[in-house]
Amino acid sequence: VDMLLLMAKLDEAKSLQQKPMHIGVMLNDLCQQMEAKYRDTHTVHCNLPDDLPVVIGDQDYLLDAFAQLADNALRFTPADGEIMLDVGADDDNLWIEIRDTGPGIAEVNLPHIFESFWRQDTAHSTPGLGLGLPIAQKIITYHGGRIDVQSAVSEGTRVRVLLPKQKTAESVIQPC
Repeated sequence: VDMLLLMAKLDEAKSLQQKPMHIGVMLNDLCQQMEAKYRDTHTVHCNLPDDLPVVIGDQDYLLDAFAQLADNALRFTPADGEIMLDVGADDDNLWIEIRDTGPGIAEVNLPHIFESFWRQDTAHSTPGLGLGLPIAQKIITYHGGRIDVQSAVSEGTRVRVLLPKQKTAESVIQPC
């Protein structure tokens, strides 16, 4: 029900709380939560540099987007699998990459993964409604970013999020 409400809220969203933020602090908290929750079943690796650029965004919505992406990776990666979260920047964007050692997604299914209620698991043997990726995509798009997915059966999945960097002289915030 919460995911359906969030989708409706996003569809009605006129504007997000846009303010400069240090996304590294938020992602560090997410990594700590993932490590604590899955320490007995998965290995979680996080590479979060201290000197990440500033992004403009709504921290609550972005946290939800990244939590959806991380949860998806963890749900579809078998026990003893690995999840890797890396963050970096190029000239224009901050990039966040989540890779897993799960079963991967068949090429024929990749065009459908952002469709609401679409599920690769037609037997519904894994939890979920098929809303996590559409929610994440909508939030990232609202922030002027995009999500790219690369995957192959038996090779895992790589989800890369690009968010535009703030264009100011003060483009780096040191974490607290």
